[in-house]
Amino acid sequence: MLKSLFVFLIIMAFAGCRGNKKVESIHIADPEKGEALFNTVGCAACHSVSGEKKYGPSLNSILDKEVVVIRNGTSYTVRVDREYIRRSLQDPGFETVNSFERRKMPHLNLSAEEIDNLIDYIIFLNTDSQ
Repeated sequence: MLKSLFVFLIIMAFAGCRGNKKVESIHIADPEKGEALFNTVGCAACHSVSGEKKYGPSLNSILDKEVVVIRNGTSYTVRVDREYIRRSLQDPGFETVNSFERRKMPHLNLSAEEIDNLIDYIIFLNTDSQ
């Protein structure tokens, strides 16, 4: 009986860990630098970080979600992850979130370090550590 209970508890512990999709343990270098960039290069004019509707999509609660994007006139479903965010910042015209299809994001000419800082900030917004 005690052995069965122990095995059950171990199985539940592993099952619980895998079921939590909220990102909590990603190392984020310096979200403050990303936040400063977000506010100075114009991101905040179009993107909310609180769920509020603006010209562009809100950036909170997006990580690890599937979104429909338009690329060359064709719809694709993609998962929002670090690489998706990077691609969106490096080449904003490559694909557009379906519900924002007619809106254009400007090319910001950011350095690789600035892009990494913005990505870290967006990921930080989507974690429990804020």
